Amino acid sequence: MRKIILIMSVFLVAACISEVKPILKPTEVDIPNRIANQQKWLDQDIASKAVAPRDIKAANSIRDKVKQIKEKYERLQSAGALTAKDSEAINRMLDQTSELIFRLTLKREKPFNN
Repeated sequence: MRKIILIMSVFLVAACISEVKPILKPTEVDIPNRIANQQKWLDQDIASKAVAPRDIKAANSIRDKVKQIKEKYERLQSAGALTAKDSEAINRMLDQTSELIFRLTLKREKPFNN
C-alpha cells in the first residue's frame, strides 16, 4: 500500500511540475508574429478610419518603426547572431510601438495631448 501511495505521489508531483514548468521558465516570444500583428493592426486601423486623418502621419511613422524592427530582426536572424539580449531589446521596441498604436487609436475616441 505504501508503494502505491509513493508511486502515485511521484506521478502527482511530476504532473504538477510539468504544468508549472511553463510558468517558471519563460518561453521565447514569437517576434515575427508580434511584428505581423502590429502591421495588421496599423493597416486595419487606417483602413477602418480608426486613426483620425490628422494622425495618418503618426501612423505612417509607427509603420516605419515596425518595418525597421522587422528588418533588424530578420538581419540578426539570418546572420545567426540573434542573442537573448537582442530578443529582449526587440521585444521592448515592439512593446513601445504597441503602446503607440494603442494611443493612436485611443486619440480617435478621446483626444488628449502628447
